[in-house]
Amino acid sequence: MFIILFIGIILYIRMMNPGENRKHPILDVRYFAHRGFHTNKIPENSMSAFRKAKELGYGIELDVQMTKDHVVVVHHDYDLKRTCGVSKNIRDLTYKELLKYRLKGTNEHIPRLIEVLREIDGKVPLLIELKMETFHTRLCKKTAWMLDKYKGPYCIESFHPYALYWFKKHRPEVIRGQLSEKFFKENEWKYLV
Repeated sequence: MFIILFIGIILYIRMMNPGENRKHPILDVRYFAHRGFHTNKIPENSMSAFRKAKELGYGIELDVQMTKDHVVVVHHDYDLKRTCGVSKNIRDLTYKELLKYRLKGTNEHIPRLIEVLREIDGKVPLLIELKMETFHTRLCKKTAWMLDKYKGPYCIESFHPYALYWFKKHRPEVIRGQLSEKFFKENEWKYLV
């Protein structure tokens, strides 16, 4: 019985080990700046936060979603209440309308993904979270199109399984990660149906 338990534990440990030959630049980064390197004076998901993370050599986690006119922007929340102090949803505003609002009382605006990609220029790895509210894949297509031209290492993540399925089907070479949380506790389950 002890031998079977011992063999089971060894097999379990070996299955969890990705192996030396499966290293990827995304997995080889020591620090990631969540929403960029932000402080009280540097707002999250802002160009300043991304520049600072790049300067420090940190990988960057960022969130992307689309405006009403289908511009891919970098912002975590679906609305502007917490970051800009207004009760408006990003999906209900055009990019031109979105430019009127500033992040946390600074001169920073919500950047487009293309601006961030140009700024980072492959210098540090990116973890890009797709903020998909529905099964519509326009965000996947537009993000993939921009990343096709990007030369740096990146990984796609999402809470929405269909976003990852789209990337698996259309960009199978892209590293993907399924995010999870307590949807019913956080009241975010409504975005997945």
